[in-house]
Amino acid sequence: MLLQKDISKKEKSVELKSLAKTTVGIKDTSISLHLIQLIELIELYTKQIKDIEIKITDIVNNLDTTLLSVPGISVIACAIILGETNNFEKFFSSSKKITCICWS
Repeated sequence: MLLQKDISKKEKSVELKSLAKTTVGIKDTSISLHLIQLIELIELYTKQIKDIEIKITDIVNNLDTTLLSVPGISVIACAIILGETNNFEKFFSSSKKITCICWS
């Protein structure tokens, strides 16, 4: 009986090993190539985002705005606020600007 169990276990392990060769891991080169391309694309997008953030920072720093002196306003947030309000051109007075900032 013991010999039968050992043979059965050995057959089972051989079967599992054989199945693992075809199911565990991927040997398809097209999937590997696709993964490499996706990683390169992510790296490209990351670099482009950094480049755009640098350009936005340069533009905002060259503008005459005191908005960056407000605690918690980052350069990107400042750019968004200035873009959405057209650099506050549509406001007639400083009090309206302050009201807009405080209540939005």
